[in-house]
Amino acid sequence: MDNKKSQNSSARQTATFRSDTAQASSSKPDTLALHSKTPAGLAHDRPNVHGSSNVDSSSNIDEPTDVHDTLVQPLARTPRPKNTTTQTFKTLDFVDDRYLLEEKIGSGGMSEIYRALDTKHNNAPFAIKLISEEFSHHPHAFSALIREAKKTMSLAHPNILQVYGYGNKERYVYLVMELLEGTSLAEELKKDFDQFPFHARLNALIQLAQGLDFAHNKGIVHADLKPANLFLTPQKKLKILDFGIARAINEDLRLDESEFDVSKLKAFTLAYASPEMLRFEAPCVSDDIYALGIIASELLFSSHPFAGQDALTVIERNYTPVFPETRYKMFIPIVRKAIALTRTQRYASVMDFLQDLQSF
Repeated sequence: MDNKKSQNSSARQTATFRSDTAQASSSKPDTLALHSKTPAGLAHDRPNVHGSSNVDSSSNIDEPTDVHDTLVQPLARTPRPKNTTTQTFKTLDFVDDRYLLEEKIGSGGMSEIYRALDTKHNNAPFAIKLISEEFSHHPHAFSALIREAKKTMSLAHPNILQVYGYGNKERYVYLVMELLEGTSLAEELKKDFDQFPFHARLNALIQLAQGLDFAHNKGIVHADLKPANLFLTPQKKLKILDFGIARAINEDLRLDESEFDVSKLKAFTLAYASPEMLRFEAPCVSDDIYALGIIASELLFSSHPFAGQDALTVIERNYTPVFPETRYKMFIPIVRKAIALTRTQRYASVMDFLQDLQSF
């Protein structure tokens, strides 16, 4: 494995994944080629792991706070049971007597992510997502996570982070995931057009739309789409991360109202949330399309169309989207339609968005 670490790379996020799994075993194919397959050997001997315009200078939009840090507060949580033994992890611990935790590479929401080695299969490297203490004490946490894991495992697509399995033992739940190397789109968007050129931005947007369309066709809404949940590898392959709050929208997979909904424990970023999400309405593909439009504006024009304001504030103050002077103004109507403030005015599907995007 390549263990070099960049000491002066602020652009590389803490939650860095590594995709060089091919180096763990000379006979093992590259991880990025494994999006439609279970890694060799992983399906066997696997206890507790289950496979399968122009600038409007008169605009009255207020100056935003940090777009990526403004969060909706999670709903009230069930109090932690008394006298409960807490499961904590550190490097060099084993998960389920199989996965050796080498390094903590990320945290957020209700989980921590570690680089780990599968000691039962030639020390093949994976990412292990461990559910945090706060989440694990929720009475419905185990069933909720497993239900979400099953959905995510159906998303075998080159632009979606692959989940290979999941497990639960005693008081913890975990996911076994593809290991990637690269940076988040949030970090890439800090670069100017010389460092992150337009053609690369457009390519990333197309990949995002392709992966999202695939998930929607499987009946799954991401519901927390934002640059921090998107990842670019050194080969400029875009990966959509964290479908942990995704919920099925077709009738076969729709959650029963009596079931605990894992999304209720998850904060989401205001600047990318549709008005309907902020009103806690039932999830819909158009929620992802709204976020896709905001991200498209940031990629193509390097600006948030509402200056980082949340959708309900935009509606309340009757703001209109603002776009900078650009040679790529042909894309403005596409973005404008995607970020419409009512569902019926947005694109009906990501494929419709993608077809317009690729028509130039």
